[in-house]
Amino acid sequence: MICPSEKIPESLVIDLDGVEIGESFKISSINLETDVVPTIRGRDFVIATLAAPTVMKEPEKPAEAEAAEGAEGGEAAEGDKPTTDGEAKEGEDKKAAEEKK
Repeated sequence: MICPSEKIPESLVIDLDGVEIGESFKISSINLETDVVPTIRGRDFVIATLAAPTVMKEPEKPAEAEAAEGAEGGEAAEGDKPTTDGEAKEGEDKKAAEEKK
């Protein structure tokens, strides 16, 4: 935008009533003040496109895998040194943090 510093728009507002997902908005659809002009001139360029929200979903673990994880944590293997309370708590904290991801 080319404009005086006191006229820099804080936001560009677009009316979304009746708009479908995938529609694009061009600079001409924005009401700018008289002293505010786009830097790009000579063409009506796209400034935004309405996209559907995306959600990242973690794959679900099979019940067998969850049961195996529970069995591994229950008993110490031969040759493992016993853990102190501080070490056990630290391991539980790490496991809880990994599960939240």
